[in-house]
Amino acid sequence: MALGTFAESPRRADIRRIHAEVSLAADMFEDRGWLRDPTGYHETPPPLLKPKLACARAGFTRFEHLQFDSEYEPHAGEPGRDRWLALLKNRTAHAWVLRHARGARPWLVCVHGWRMGLPAVDLAAFAAERLHSRLGLNVVLDPPWLCTLVWSRT
Repeated sequence: MALGTFAESPRRADIRRIHAEVSLAADMFEDRGWLRDPTGYHETPPPLLKPKLACARAGFTRFEHLQFDSEYEPHAGEPGRDRWLALLKNRTAHAWVLRHARGARPWLVCVHGWRMGLPAVDLAAFAAERLHSRLGLNVVLDPPWLCTLVWSRT
């Protein structure tokens, strides 16, 4: 996909920091057993008390924009924790949702890649309308705020 052509390249300092943090995180995750059992890393999230759903459109695709307060925090001592907590955008989670009004349907959760996070890009890249309309799936595209952590210039 040619989208990478338009994306800002990471600075060398960012690349060095990311490399160091990934190395530290790998050691931490190994020490805490999270590589052997990833379920130990993730806590059960609280129920969504006040989710917001708004009708939205990207091109010809209609979808719902889901927003809710995110209570996620990296574990104490986890590399990048302070930077994550400092970014206010990370306090609100977003997702793009295509769901059928009637009948039980399977859900497909699409996890986006680097520099995605815009509805028009995400919906097109995953052919979400096809998955929803032709294959009959409910589709949710994960929160786009994930990309802001690594590349934010704030």
